[in-house]
Amino acid sequence: DQLKTYQTELEKRVALRTRELEIANTELASAKEQAEAVAKRMEYHAHHDSLTGLPNRNLLNDRINTGLAQARRQESMLALLFLDLDRFKIINDSLGHAIGDQLLKLISDRLKNCLREGDTVARFGGDEFMVLLPNIRSASDAGKIATKIIKSLTEPVECHGHELHITTSVGISVFPFDGSDADTL
Repeated sequence: DQLKTYQTELEKRVALRTRELEIANTELASAKEQAEAVAKRMEYHAHHDSLTGLPNRNLLNDRINTGLAQARRQESMLALLFLDLDRFKIINDSLGHAIGDQLLKLISDRLKNCLREGDTVARFGGDEFMVLLPNIRSASDAGKIATKIIKSLTEPVECHGHELHITTSVGISVFPFDGSDADTL
């Protein structure tokens, strides 16, 4: 009879401890998911511009180096376009940074729409953007995409009730003709 009581008590303790462990495992799984989500956000913010969501300079450099390695292996060409928005400072100074920021977001969307899948547009800083064009067939392909970008950016931009007209200056360098590494290009 006493043995039966001990057995019942032991079964209750085992059941209670099992429930406690299940709760602890659930809490650990939730904490792990939260930590992974934080790590993912940190990884994203380390490689993307906070305003536009475009790749930043670090991610662009990584993609350039990967693209260069691939271009060397395949004996193909790659182009880099450097874009600087003309007179952007005037917009920021006269209309304010909120409108300047909104304009940069709209410009980044237009740039993305001009590119092929596999191309990269990155915000280099301020009003400067870079475009990586891997696997181009000729240097003139880069010129065609630059022309498409210039045309896209000359269309007026509606921004907080202001019709803004923006232009850009574009520089183009092509691997292997203009350099063999990211810094030179």
